[in-house]
Amino acid sequence: MNALCRLLGLQIQNSYQQRNFAPWCAGPRLEYFEVSSRIDLAIKEAAKSLCRHKVGAVLIKGSRVLAMSSNRYRNSPGVDFMNATFHAEEVVLRRFTPARGATIYVARVNRIGETALARPCERCQAALLERGVRRACYTTSTGFEVLKLTSF
Repeated sequence: MNALCRLLGLQIQNSYQQRNFAPWCAGPRLEYFEVSSRIDLAIKEAAKSLCRHKVGAVLIKGSRVLAMSSNRYRNSPGVDFMNATFHAEEVVLRRFTPARGATIYVARVNRIGETALARPCERCQAALLERGVRRACYTTSTGFEVLKLTSF
């Protein structure tokens, strides 16, 4: 906590505020750092993809990583017919099915390594919602956005 506050240029005034996460140090800034580090995991997964559009996804519940994967070719010899899919979100859901209350982080990387728009398609949104995932964080060309999944 002290390191984070120093990074933000803030000072902790007493131990009570340190234990109870001082209100001027918690909130959106802390959330930003948390989401940013999890998006970085998805970016690393996207870089592993062999597809033209490199997309990676990470499923997290609380502070625990449940599953990670990148998108795959349908004809890849390493992917059997039953699990053949392009979308990283679907691969992650197949690796870890009970995802109630989890959050998925999706990232796309272009040819030169910059992040690009990775908003889940309607089919993936429906699959995520069906499995209980309530929030999707995805990259854009300028950073990331959060999508709250609700019924269509």
